Amino acid sequence: FIAEQRRKLGGNSKELVIFETKTLNADDFTEYVYNPATMRLWNEHSWLINFHTPHCGHCRALQDPWRKLASEVSDDSLTVAQVDCSRPDNQLVCL
Repeated sequence: FIAEQRRKLGGNSKELVIFETKTLNADDFTEYVYNPATMRLWNEHSWLINFHTPHCGHCRALQDPWRKLASEVSDDSLTVAQVDCSRPDNQLVCL
């Protein structure tokens, strides 16, 4: 599942990969993580998602530990990701 997901996200022009941290946008979030029709996750796969804004001091302070965590996670049952909540197109998933 994760290999397929990484391939799909990697093909998205908006996607940035920082170590193994995935940067999700609102479309990716509803396509891979959360089904808005059922208000549930798409499957049993676990996600650890950092909702952040680049100008937030607390968010910036967590970037290095977040990257370290992402680089140390080797279990394909968990994806470490982030959502930039300063982008207007991500507001629906950040509220």
